[in-house]
Amino acid sequence: MSSLRVSGKRVLLRVDFNVPIENGVIKDKYRISASIPTIKNLLKRGASLIIIAHLGRPEGYDESLTLRPIVRVLSRMLKKKIDFVKTIEELEMKAPVLRRGRILMLENIRFFNGEVENSLEFARRLAVLGDVYVNDAFGNAHREHASIVGIPKYLSHSAGLLLEKEVEYLGRVFKKSKRPIVAIIGGAKIQSKLPLIQQFLKKADAILVGGGIANTVLAAKHISIGLSVADINVDISWLDLSSRKFHLPVDAAVTESLTVGSRYTVRAVGEVLKGEYIADIGPDSILLFKAIVAKAKTIIWNGPLGYIEVPAFAKGTIELVRAVASSKAFKIIGGGDLNRVVDSLKLAKKLDHMSTGGGAMLEFLAGKKLPGIEALK
Repeated sequence: MSSLRVSGKRVLLRVDFNVPIENGVIKDKYRISASIPTIKNLLKRGASLIIIAHLGRPEGYDESLTLRPIVRVLSRMLKKKIDFVKTIEELEMKAPVLRRGRILMLENIRFFNGEVENSLEFARRLAVLGDVYVNDAFGNAHREHASIVGIPKYLSHSAGLLLEKEVEYLGRVFKKSKRPIVAIIGGAKIQSKLPLIQQFLKKADAILVGGGIANTVLAAKHISIGLSVADINVDISWLDLSSRKFHLPVDAAVTESLTVGSRYTVRAVGEVLKGEYIADIGPDSILLFKAIVAKAKTIIWNGPLGYIEVPAFAKGTIELVRAVASSKAFKIIGGGDLNRVVDSLKLAKKLDHMSTGGGAMLEFLAGKKLPGIEALK
């Protein structure tokens, strides 16, 4: 980004502010704060900014997904006024007279036709309002949307500081990493993580699996998981689950209800009853996983190991986060749910990098080319 001339110019800045909001209150501000260095750098160098972001997956206008709460928080973080623009027409009126050092922020870009469809006409309409384009939205780099891959066709462009950092740190995982390399994979959607698991089976020294991913593997091995969440329709027969690199939980915290206040019982894997849910990895699994982590020189982790929405079932994830944070290994953690755990424990500074990407992180590490990054080349 340092080579991009921005003094006196209007910068179209694409960021990833897709954060959890409940009743107008932002529950996790990490993705917002992660782009602050890029914003401050551009302002310091004499630019004016038109910030573009999305929230959720709306189909047209949806008041619950307005960016208004984010504008308020960002304004406080920057200690600077931000002019919130609700429509493209309003942006077309204000952008041409935007003065140096000022900031406009457009309403949720996914409210407008043409964004998700990757309309070049829509991208061109936005592009004429700026002089240069900067993409700092790593979390959306795997999307072929107009504000990600369309605008760079019409303007001089660059990656932002956050996007540059994401590519640098994630790129080190396989190219420059010290061994042993330990991968920790949790969460619920195994379909999106299969390419990553396959990649780690080739290149990592150990893979620790928890959450819904572990349930799916256990079910595929015809081991009882009771009522637990699992992608039972996903074919994983081609994965080498017999590899000695692959480590499943050996015990689990099980419960009859995934609600706050529910009691749980620890059972060995394979002894889960029909009416029970696997809610977390058990104490023996925690000890096993921590022992493997203790020997690691590189750690990469995506997705929680249990049903962390209920505090009682977050123990396995919390214990392992603490173990990873205290390790001297090169360590990266990513994914919204997991990032919130790290943030709540105030351990982000103990990590080498906390990725803002979920799906983008998975695809990048799986070796896929991300459209948003390719568009900047």
